[in-house]
Amino acid sequence: MEQRKPLEYLSQLLKFPPPLPCQDWWLEMADENRIAEFCDVYESAELTDIEKFCLMELITASYEDYLVDEHNEVLWERIARLLRQDWNLNKATVEYWSLFDEDDPANVFRPTPFMRLLWNEMESS
Repeated sequence: MEQRKPLEYLSQLLKFPPPLPCQDWWLEMADENRIAEFCDVYESAELTDIEKFCLMELITASYEDYLVDEHNEVLWERIARLLRQDWNLNKATVEYWSLFDEDDPANVFRPTPFMRLLWNEMESS
């Protein structure tokens, strides 16, 4: 049985155009207006680990865009719950967005403070 291609499968589920060969699919497809829908798919679709990883990257990139205008604690808690739920899979994503080597708040991603708190919570427990 042929293994499905993660980005092609996710693109079909999310009604995106077929993915072009690019390394930053989640950045190019990020949509701050569809975060709840992306979370719904993460929670309900039967996804492989790599599909979950790619989808979480999409969710996080979308949240980065969302934070330009506002912060919604309920939405962040939903994302954080999904990150916690599959911590071993999502740990690298949280670490990346945490930018631990950067001390200047002007040089971090908008979700960095939230990611750092989540990292500290999960790694201290």
